[in-house]
Amino acid sequence: MIALTPEGGFKQLAHDTFINSIIPASKDMLYNASQGALNAIIYGGRNNGGNWINAAGRGAVAGARTGLQQHANRVPYNQMGNTRQRQQQPAPVPRHEYTQVEHFTQADAEYVLATMRQYVIDQGYVSVGDYYSISGADLAGVNVTYADNNVGWVDLKGARTVRNPNGYYIITLPPITNV
Repeated sequence: MIALTPEGGFKQLAHDTFINSIIPASKDMLYNASQGALNAIIYGGRNNGGNWINAAGRGAVAGARTGLQQHANRVPYNQMGNTRQRQQQPAPVPRHEYTQVEHFTQADAEYVLATMRQYVIDQGYVSVGDYYSISGADLAGVNVTYADNNVGWVDLKGARTVRNPNGYYIITLPPITNV
């Protein structure tokens, strides 16, 4: 016959349950509550999914004790149709492949990069088509399409000339955008 109670009876079962389950759970609950209260005191915010945010929308101590923001990304029900308050999505980055032009000397590559920077200063951008014409790639057989004149760069920070494994010099350029 199978016994439904442990050797010590219900008293032993209640004792084991209390020692092995209730006390550890109470310790964890007390620890988590005190940790959350301490974080709220120190950082002045409420934990929204792991990110401590205060009323100003900044984390950590920047705006400590300015109040709580409970639902940072929730749109109120009465404003759901009001699209002006929603943030506009940035324009998608165009998917456009362009040919990396190889230069025989570093001086040629530096000249092309300096001319591209001057285009950015003069007209606010340099297109992929301009890049091809400055480097002479359009004369060497690279086809310039309509899309090449609509995409390019508005900022050439970080662009530089480097030598590739083939021994030619190329210009490392930032990602292209609509121009």
